[in-house]
Amino acid sequence: DFQTAGRIFRAESALAPQDLYVKRKLAYEMIRYGELKAAEKLLEAIFKQSGAKDETVGLILGSVYTSLEKNKEARQTYQRLLAVNPESEDACVCLARTYVAEKMYKEVHTLLNSCEKRSPDNPVFSFFRGRMEYDRGNKTLAKTYFEKSLKVDGTYAQAALAIGALYEEKEEFARALKVYKSFVDTEENAANTQVLSRLV
Repeated sequence: DFQTAGRIFRAESALAPQDLYVKRKLAYEMIRYGELKAAEKLLEAIFKQSGAKDETVGLILGSVYTSLEKNKEARQTYQRLLAVNPESEDACVCLARTYVAEKMYKEVHTLLNSCEKRSPDNPVFSFFRGRMEYDRGNKTLAKTYFEKSLKVDGTYAQAALAIGALYEEKEEFARALKVYKSFVDTEENAANTQVLSRLV
């Protein structure tokens, strides 16, 4: 069970304080039990020891900072990850979320433009911008980003569902059905249950 695992990792960490694997596991156990401040300190040490190159630890540390309402520290962590790996989708999206949390929308667009240029085949960045604009009430602009996302990757179901949902909100059900049918009419999307369920 998790409690036993936690005790084991604490004991092993005391015996082998430099063992990164054990320290990482202990930090995850701390998070599981809500010991976020203790996990924060341990993850900071692990991240520093990795030379800020351990992306998994950095992403988790960033999320711990966010939970502790340390948005500045979260942002700096994600920026360090992007400095090491500019093509990291996770670091880019997580950094964008820290900007959204503080309504720094210009920074979001600048960041995601940059991420899109580095990874032009990734639909996530346009989709994120679409969700952000939708949440801000800019539904026409949101639709533009969702359409761009689907154009980048015709198999990205979340974008098709978002476009269809916008039509459904306006009670333009025929147009929504057209989006869904067009999506599943291609061979690679024919069995997508998320979109097929919208046709039932």
